Amino acid sequence: MKATVGSSRFFGYVRHSLSLAHNPLRRTSDQLEGAARLATIVLLVLLAPFGALHVGQKVYGAGVQVERGQAVDHRPVRATLLEDVSMTNAMQSDLGVPQRTTPARWVAQDGTVRKGAVSAPPGKRAGARVTIWLDRTGQPTIPPQTRSHTLTEAVAAGVGIVLATALGLQLVSLLVRLVLDRRRLARWDLEWKLFEPRWSGRR
Repeated sequence: MKATVGSSRFFGYVRHSLSLAHNPLRRTSDQLEGAARLATIVLLVLLAPFGALHVGQKVYGAGVQVERGQAVDHRPVRATLLEDVSMTNAMQSDLGVPQRTTPARWVAQDGTVRKGAVSAPPGKRAGARVTIWLDRTGQPTIPPQTRSHTLTEAVAAGVGIVLATALGLQLVSLLVRLVLDRRRLARWDLEWKLFEPRWSGRR
């Protein structure tokens, strides 16, 4: 019994807050505004989750494909640093670890010794060995994408879709309200012009 009463009060509150409750003074424009609010809520509830899931799955699938491709193309090797790595001007890597570009040499898959610039943590001394990743040509490249990175991108894309949907629907709702407000003001102005001479006694 209490649950039924509580439910009735809740839906009554929703109807009232959406300007759908019965009121003899409520105008057609008020009913349209309430319907627009209700439509905004319904569309947000229906579209946002499905849009987020769809986009999230697409981004996740694309990320998994990138992982597989990089697992084939990328190979880790040990490189020997040729200079000390300065502690200054370090850049943050994709993993949030400070890195700095420094000369190094390594042995490529074909057995040739190559030299080039690689990323290494600040403070490393010349002669230290660090792990780098090589592409098919034997040149240094970024580390392969991790599954956690793929998941993060998918979640971020899904959240972005929810926010974009909410913002878009809110903008549409505001536009509807602005149009209705202009109509209400125009109607009030017309009614005042008709009523004011009677009230003031002017002709």
